[in-house]
Amino acid sequence: MSVLDPIESRKENRASIQKNFDDLKSQLSKVDFEINKCRNFDPEQAIADISNLHSHKSSLLERKSSAFLSYKKHKSDLTLYKSKAVSPLNIFNYLSTEQTTIRAHIPKLVEHCNKMHSIVQDCDKKIADFDREINEKTILLEWHSNFRVDDCEKEKSSIIGKLNRLNSQISTLNSEIYQIESRCGPQISEYNKCVSSISALEDRISRSDAMDRDLALAENGYERALIHQECERLYGEGSPKKVRSDASSQLRRAKADLAKIEKRLRESLRKFNLNITKIIIDGNNACYRDSYHGREFIRLTALTHIVDCLSKKYSITIVFDGTIRDLMRSDDAKIKSIIGHNALIYVAPEKTSADEYIIKMASDNSDYYILSNDRYADYRDYEPIKNGRVIRFMISEKCVMINDLGVDIDLPRIS
Repeated sequence: MSVLDPIESRKENRASIQKNFDDLKSQLSKVDFEINKCRNFDPEQAIADISNLHSHKSSLLERKSSAFLSYKKHKSDLTLYKSKAVSPLNIFNYLSTEQTTIRAHIPKLVEHCNKMHSIVQDCDKKIADFDREINEKTILLEWHSNFRVDDCEKEKSSIIGKLNRLNSQISTLNSEIYQIESRCGPQISEYNKCVSSISALEDRISRSDAMDRDLALAENGYERALIHQECERLYGEGSPKKVRSDASSQLRRAKADLAKIEKRLRESLRKFNLNITKIIIDGNNACYRDSYHGREFIRLTALTHIVDCLSKKYSITIVFDGTIRDLMRSDDAKIKSIIGHNALIYVAPEKTSADEYIIKMASDNSDYYILSNDRYADYRDYEPIKNGRVIRFMISEKCVMINDLGVDIDLPRIS
């Protein structure tokens, strides 16, 4: 796994979620469009429009029929007149009154036939347009009668719910990526520069080796001189062996630096890859802070602020030693009322330590972590301790710092 996986995996996840978000948003737009289309559709008007279109179509059919009959009649007359017309070579008959009349009628018949044919074609086009419009409105009527607005509203509500969840996930990832880049940006930049430098040095070594082989294979001094010149041009040094030696030394140092950077970066990024669902707090441990006078009991001041902050993201359980009652001079109910309802609170039986209860609770699930500064030296064989599922914290005068969670919690002045 790459050292940068904590941030790269989040960016890949964000891109995938963003694609789903965009697809759902597009789907929502389509559903909205269909709902608005249904609500804006007037079925009575559509029925009236269809009736009107049929009426216009009937008129056109009549006009087409009349024009077609006229076309057929005049086409027949044209054929007859053409059959009676004689050739100009038949000079005596060609100049007769009858032939003159026939020749005068033929263009008129042609003109009328063309006119009727044009009317028939125009009617056909308009009838086809009416048929298409009638069909579209009929389909819309059928669609409207089968359309269920309530079902679409439910689908819309479901999509909006999914969008809200995805948006929340994107916001969480944005926040996590921002936190990682804010805290580890310089280290990530340093790591990338070191990786790039190693790649460049390895390329330099490879090319200098190739040049050295070319020198060994060169047939004359001229070819060798050209290779030395190219080496000088690329690396400021004419000897491929010297270039390789210098690059190898730099590469060893760069790899040693990279190992150190990776170690620091891996530790810095480790906290961002913790999969935590529940935090079990060592209650008594969170009631003390170090001061000039030694360990100072600060009551529940820090603990209540820790719970208020962490309960926004995690399930919180607090386990106290039985001594908390004497320290607080309160009973369990009072202690619970001070902390509030954001945490599940337990007080260990008298004369027993809370440590074992805390560790056993954390053993129930690998996503459960302990918040405590106790070293648990007597419980090193328990799974939560062996696997490092203990989160440390520090209480100062002004705040609680929980570095593994990337959390700083401001505190009121503790007197």
